[in-house]
Amino acid sequence: IGAPGLLRHPVSPESRLSEHLMLYYWWGKIDLQSEDGLLDRFYAGASAPLRAHALWFIKNILANPGDAQPDAFERLRRLMEWRLATARTAARPSEFSEELAMFGYWFVSGSFDEGWELQTLLSTLAIAKKTHDERGILRRLVELCPRHPVECIECLRLVILGDQERLVMVLAEENARETLKLGLASNQPQAALAARRLIQDLIALGYFEFRTLLG
Repeated sequence: IGAPGLLRHPVSPESRLSEHLMLYYWWGKIDLQSEDGLLDRFYAGASAPLRAHALWFIKNILANPGDAQPDAFERLRRLMEWRLATARTAARPSEFSEELAMFGYWFVSGSFDEGWELQTLLSTLAIAKKTHDERGILRRLVELCPRHPVECIECLRLVILGDQERLVMVLAEENARETLKLGLASNQPQAALAARRLIQDLIALGYFEFRTLLG
């Protein structure tokens, strides 16, 4: 139910098609190499916003997976790796930014192997330079940092760099601070050094309150 006075835009038939394809893929009714080539044909002709909508829709599946088959999450992992590989080999990888930025929603769901989630977030950020649900991502980085400090500090750095409106530090400064503290306290020198450098970068950007983390 929307707020009073706001009109909801109807979902286009093309968007509905993308949602149905993602559901069929989740259920194992179609695959990346299906003989009918449904997914190949969809992605070959889909616009950047439509491809992004397809990956965005996955967040609804992850929020309510129901009685998922054991290999359902593995299929999603293969889908994401395929989209990343396609972007990497494209003449203009930036044309995939809108699509790859949707992985932020997948990351926040915590539905996959932690190491794969972090590496994939790093890969999508490297191409897209942005992501979605930054606040949720920063909350999750606090959870993951004790086990993956190097990757979490780098994810934090890329999320902050990609935040052109500088809203992340307004909405999730405490989460950023906690991740940096965990990085500094890590027994991995690379993580501690990366955390220190990111703190210095934040101070240079005007976030002077982070000086307290350097002692």
